[in-house]
Amino acid sequence: MPRKAMSLLLGALVASATVAGAGSAGATPDLTKVPVRYDLTGTGVASYITYQGQNGQAHATNAPLPWSIQLTGSMTNAASPASYSLSAQSAGPGALTCTVTVNGKVVSQNTATGDPARVLCETHGPR
Repeated sequence: MPRKAMSLLLGALVASATVAGAGSAGATPDLTKVPVRYDLTGTGVASYITYQGQNGQAHATNAPLPWSIQLTGSMTNAASPASYSLSAQSAGPGALTCTVTVNGKVVSQNTATGDPARVLCETHGPR
């Protein structure tokens, strides 16, 4: 095989091996920053709210309803949300509805009633 053809073939093999290796198990995932919104509706006051914040778990107490917060989160490969959670308990009898929205899409929503009402919304990212 002529030397020039051999060089071109070798270059093509190296390029294809590099592209194929880019998705290997040890590769760092592409994290895309996205808006994450937590909403809690009901009547009265939520005695406690716990949610996954930007730096770990965060809390709010005796929060008037409706309550909401928007944070910046991430999605892996622009498709799979990371893990997010919102839990709350009412201060008395009633109903609570929680909603977790990631990048404009509702990923979890639940309603609970009781005395007190306890509700949990969560989503799990890739494992």
